[in-house]
Amino acid sequence: MLLMGKKWIGLAVVALLAGGVVLVKQSERPPVASAAMTSGTPQVLLLADMSEAGGEDNCAKIIRAVEVASERRVRVATFGPGDASPLLQRYSVLVNPTVLVLTPDGKVAARFEGESAATVAAIEARLAQIRPTA
Repeated sequence: MLLMGKKWIGLAVVALLAGGVVLVKQSERPPVASAAMTSGTPQVLLLADMSEAGGEDNCAKIIRAVEVASERRVRVATFGPGDASPLLQRYSVLVNPTVLVLTPDGKVAARFEGESAATVAAIEARLAQIRPTA
């Protein structure tokens, strides 16, 4: 019986230490000052394999749609798979491709993951709504 009590105490200590590590790591993360948060202009974040841009598949269509938005002077940040960016970490971007549309204060207004035909159409429609920067 005494051994069982020691196991529970040990388990509780490990759980408390793990919780402490998580709290410390969260407090160490510096705030991200992206263009969307400082300029008052929407910003689009794209995670995609840019080597697919010249293709005919849906990923290429997504890349081109974001490039068109960029040409309209919408602020765009583009990342490739494996890029270590604080923005990708902040917004938990894990799926390739992903398109995020951010509000001027940096909140996610729209999130699109994957490359189905419906997703491509939704991305194109949403990007068309974003007003270019002045």
